[in-house]
Amino acid sequence: MKKTMLLFVISSLFVSLVAQITGTTQTGSLVAKKQTPPKITIVEPKFLDAKDYVHHEGTITIRGNAESEVGISEILINSQKATLLSSGMFFGNVILGDGLNEITVIAKDVNGLTSKSIVKVMCKTDAYPPVIAILEPAVSRGLKIIKKSEVVSIKGNAYDESGIYEITVNERRALVQPNGDFSINMNLAMGDNMLIVKALDTKFNSAIDTFYITRQSEELVTVGKYYALVIGIDNYKGDWPKLNNAVNDAKTVSEVLLKDYRFDEIITLYNEEASRDNIIQKLEALASKTAKDDNVLVYYSGHGEFNQQYNRGYWVPANATTKSTSGYISNPDLQTYLNGIRSRHTLLISDACFSGDILRGRTEEVPFENSDRYFKEVYRRASRCALTSGGNEPVMDGGRDGHSVFTYYLLKSLRENESQYLTAGQLFNELQIPVANNSEQTPIFQPIKNIGDEGGQFIFVKRK
Repeated sequence: MKKTMLLFVISSLFVSLVAQITGTTQTGSLVAKKQTPPKITIVEPKFLDAKDYVHHEGTITIRGNAESEVGISEILINSQKATLLSSGMFFGNVILGDGLNEITVIAKDVNGLTSKSIVKVMCKTDAYPPVIAILEPAVSRGLKIIKKSEVVSIKGNAYDESGIYEITVNERRALVQPNGDFSINMNLAMGDNMLIVKALDTKFNSAIDTFYITRQSEELVTVGKYYALVIGIDNYKGDWPKLNNAVNDAKTVSEVLLKDYRFDEIITLYNEEASRDNIIQKLEALASKTAKDDNVLVYYSGHGEFNQQYNRGYWVPANATTKSTSGYISNPDLQTYLNGIRSRHTLLISDACFSGDILRGRTEEVPFENSDRYFKEVYRRASRCALTSGGNEPVMDGGRDGHSVFTYYLLKSLRENESQYLTAGQLFNELQIPVANNSEQTPIFQPIKNIGDEGGQFIFVKRK
């Protein structure tokens, strides 16, 4: 019995010693790992050589990051709840008094463990700073504002006995009334926008108030489906020589549209599939299924022809073997079929010779600006436009990386676009000069004759 008790005591002492060395505790037969409190990193203000930070304004923004294995539940700055972003970043505004200010930052994780960091700030002011009150949008400590609009109106009031000299928001001067009321409109980028309101009194003492507004994307193109008909022909017969790049051009265009942009259905016709009857049937099918708010893109890469006697341009389908126009699709015929597609926007992209006579010439356009207002306006207006690789002249089959010169730069512009919305006009502006500089052809972008263009734009919508 005594021997058993002695062994139990020795075993207990050993477990206790292991627990002290490893930082674990024993309960029954389970060993639990000691929890680690949150880690706090102060990012703003920036300290040098561990000296007290000297500040010359009556308020200061404390910003930093908090990390925890289990997640952060809240951040307190001088007992006030700070704003906590999903990334672990936090910030809060603190009013300072003259002299040394000790600011306490406490991080609490979801299990209740806390850690503390002390920020020492030496404040030296000649007088009291102004008092800032933000009235619009409604802000309070710990609140992050969500907006969908591109522009936000900032309104508030600043008071100081000596009077207000100026108010700035992100270093832009606001309109200030004699009573201290101020207002300014600010453009918001997508995501988190930090807004710093700074008030300066007539003694040049200043105060700041900092808050964030998160702008979420607003769908400008919210209705209608996107359809594409993509045609590529290499394998010509009879009097028509074979092409080298047309099918590869068409297949790659189809892949990029499907992968990078919003398209609900892409119909393809390659080589022998692209007969005259099949092309017309697919255009008729688009006319049958397309609703008034839908968007249609037609891409053609193959032979084109211009008949001087009839003064008319044509597409040459895969089954056309002679120079007789009876086997072609004329530009007026193409206009007829496109006119039957009752979409909001129809865009024809033609990488073929002699495509220019389908166009009517430029009309007055909505001046481009990178704003929600512009995209809404050009989407609202109907469009029937063509982007062609050239006018009434031959175009090159060969080019770069297995593509024609025109389609190479078309694909390059589509792939490199990082904006959510890309208009056909922007696409044309991207490729016009490089194509002209690297070939004997000049691309054209204009409305199609007599089928209902109202000055709008086909908009490519980037997949998220």
